[in-house]
Amino acid sequence: MVRFLLLLLLLGLLIGCSSRQWYEGGQGWRQHECQQQVAPEDYEACQRQSQRSYNDYQQMRNDR
Repeated sequence: MVRFLLLLLLLGLLIGCSSRQWYEGGQGWRQHECQQQVAPEDYEACQRQSQRSYNDYQQMRNDR
């Protein structure tokens, strides 16, 4: 019974998160990953990608 309630709570939390929130959370992770880039040009490219706004991301997805 406890597992079922935890599952319902988790699903409620996941459903409550918007796409924007998921994207922005991923951006924080991506910026952290950029710190592991050794070459300066790789680091800069990684940072540019991690700083893309959600609106730019949506536009890019819609253009595909």
